[in-house]
Amino acid sequence: MTDHGGSSAATLLGTYIHDGISYSADLTEQGSYSFDISGSGAEFEHQQSTQGSVTAPGFSMMVSESYWYKSIYVTQYVENMERIVDNSWTADGISYRLSNARIRTSFVDSRPTEFDSYWIAQGSLLKGNAVHGQIGMGVEGLQLRIWLDTPAERIQLEAWNL
Repeated sequence: MTDHGGSSAATLLGTYIHDGISYSADLTEQGSYSFDISGSGAEFEHQQSTQGSVTAPGFSMMVSESYWYKSIYVTQYVENMERIVDNSWTADGISYRLSNARIRTSFVDSRPTEFDSYWIAQGSLLKGNAVHGQIGMGVEGLQLRIWLDTPAERIQLEAWNL
């Protein structure tokens, strides 16, 4: 049996220019990983969190995100993932927040599974203090989709064929 693991850390600190606008970033990411390989299969797990800020003229953002991923292979390849986002930002004097956003998925051999019981897609987009959008999911046609519903439109975030 082989058991390995470790940790990682990264910092993004500095200024960059995009479309003529100067952005300042101060982001840190910390994570851990482990994997185990034996004669009967393999297992991999990864966790990370990202915290910090990004600013520009008329824009500021606070980033707070976490991510977890686990895969197991014995006779089938099973993957589970969860992402939690609680970011807030101000653009042109208007404040926004992606509040308690949580997406949890599960796949067997790269196909969605347990979407009636295990999957979660939830959270609110706030504009000021009012709810401006909701994260949701459902089956549409032959696809499982995750979306953000706003008063103006449904924005597809992710989709998988069933």
